[in-house]
Amino acid sequence: MQADMRTEPGRIQFRPGRAGFTLIEVIFATLAFTVIVLVMKMTFSGALTMRNRLESRMEWENRVTVGLTILKKDLEGMIVSGGALAGEILADPSGGMGQNGGQMEFFTTTGIISDLAPWGDIQRVRYSLGQPRIGNFVINSSTNLGFGLLRDVQRNIAAQIQDVPETTQVLDRVEAMTFQLFDGVTWLNSWDSTTSDPAMPLAVRVTLQLHMNHSTFEDQRLTMREILVPIHVTKPAAAETDESAESDDQPPAGQSAGL
Repeated sequence: MQADMRTEPGRIQFRPGRAGFTLIEVIFATLAFTVIVLVMKMTFSGALTMRNRLESRMEWENRVTVGLTILKKDLEGMIVSGGALAGEILADPSGGMGQNGGQMEFFTTTGIISDLAPWGDIQRVRYSLGQPRIGNFVINSSTNLGFGLLRDVQRNIAAQIQDVPETTQVLDRVEAMTFQLFDGVTWLNSWDSTTSDPAMPLAVRVTLQLHMNHSTFEDQRLTMREILVPIHVTKPAAAETDESAESDDQPPAGQSAGL
């Protein structure tokens, strides 16, 4: 507003038609700006929440992939009794966790030789379900979903007294795990290479039920992961040589050994 000073002394007159913003206009403008700010905040907040959830899901998928890769490599390198450093293959459907957890113990050729572990590449491995842990610290299972997939490793298997196995957690949030071994005819839930025929299974199938990374006690969402590992068993070259030598020593049919 502009005052007109060309009036009588002591009176100030305002010219109509040249007024500024009214109080109602200021209020409406403030409300409009507030609504815009709230919409922008909600949009960015939703995008940030979606990004965090996607990043958490990808991290969980990577952990599952790494854990299954370790398990698959151990199964692919499985060996059976027959040598000085080879032991039996044992699979138990109960595994100490009732119907939820099976366990399997076997020898495999996935050991890495180093200055701290100079015992060769054969190691004893046992997979089972147990209390979840972070490093060497066990976590209270009442605050976590599922169990931890534990991998016990013994490297110095030639020692008279077996070393305490080194336990690491391969996966967490595992609700159930089953091992099935194929003998050429059917899939078996248990296995003992000392009594089974054949001693070495032809394939191993592992099924895991996992809690999704964003699931809670109120909303428990399970997903299934399955790996199928064929066991390729080849006859040693020395055995083939011995058999060929024995076949050469046998006389042809119709001839005696002295002829």
